[in-house]
Amino acid sequence: MSGMSWSSSAPTVALHIGPIPVLPPVGAYAASKAAALKMVEIFAARNPQFHVVNIQSGWVVAGANNF
Repeated sequence: MSGMSWSSSAPTVALHIGPIPVLPPVGAYAASKAAALKMVEIFAARNPQFHVVNIQSGWVVAGANNF
């Protein structure tokens, strides 16, 4: 990778999206979970005075997911 430089002062970002299987019928569900996670990450980065916790419960019994 010539021409690229890596800075040690750059922030380190770790991203984990919980157990969301890749299934065609739940694409919108998975996308909304990822969007909610990203919104919380951005809020936390812009507001360091807050302790931010993101809890995503995963699958719950509901008519929308045929449980």
